[in-house]
Amino acid sequence: MEIGSAARFASDNAMAKVQGSVAITMHKKILDIAEANMQQLLAAVPAAPTAVDAGKGNIVNTTA
Repeated sequence: MEIGSAARFASDNAMAKVQGSVAITMHKKILDIAEANMQQLLAAVPAAPTAVDAGKGNIVNTTA
């Protein structure tokens, strides 16, 4: 193996590691942004109404 090809191999290997590291970092940032967006959406959903009287809304008049 020549010195030039060994140096090129080492350089390519180092570049691949850096690119992999950057890809992982970007993926984590994307997931953090998606989580923040989901929390905002969930916070915007109104709470379910509570029943004032347990009997209301349980009987449907089908003869009308």
